[in-house]
Amino acid sequence: MSILGGSAPGILDQLERKRGFIQGKVSKRVVLRNTPVLMFRQDKSAVRGVEVVNLLDEVSQLPTAPSEDEAE
Repeated sequence: MSILGGSAPGILDQLERKRGFIQGKVSKRVVLRNTPVLMFRQDKSAVRGVEVVNLLDEVSQLPTAPSEDEAE
């Protein structure tokens, strides 16, 4: 889940309160024997992705060993 300009706990609470309504809408559009129970949770993958990119940027700034061509 991605939340722009809001806090995850507040949004998750609202989604939980409206879960039955949302699930009812899904059951009308999806043809299944049983409608899956919807569960909402915070997705932190975007934050982790930014952290990984920042780490890679830091690593790229570290000194490196000379290549074999440079050593000769």
